Amino acid sequence: SLFPSHDRRNSWNKDFWVQKIPNIIAEYRQHIWNGQAIRRGRKVQTEQPWRKLEVRSRNNGWTLDYGPFESPRGLREIGKAAMKACGYIGGAVDIVQTRDGKLWALECNSAPSLRDDGTLMVYVNAIKKQVGG
Repeated sequence: SLFPSHDRRNSWNKDFWVQKIPNIIAEYRQHIWNGQAIRRGRKVQTEQPWRKLEVRSRNNGWTLDYGPFESPRGLREIGKAAMKACGYIGGAVDIVQTRDGKLWALECNSAPSLRDDGTLMVYVNAIKKQVGG
């Protein structure tokens, strides 16, 4: 079950939900602009983690691979739905896949990193297309 982290007994009063998701086999980042899936990447471990947290971040030895790979069915739809639920026109959704094949949206990034190969240009082209340029 979900536990709201904004419980009144919690003195810092966060605005997000926390749930442990067991049996994660893969993590993806789906970029969305104006309701369209414009790019997706898969997180891969490139260095040994320096901490034991189950966080797949650059600081913990993980990077995004935007090369060709087979996406799980429903990845685009989960990304689009998550961005719509947050009211964002664009950004990136981190999504995990569990051993049973389920997809879980972890977070929506309204200002994702654009430093990976080609990501900035994908957004530039999507915005140009939207404004007719």
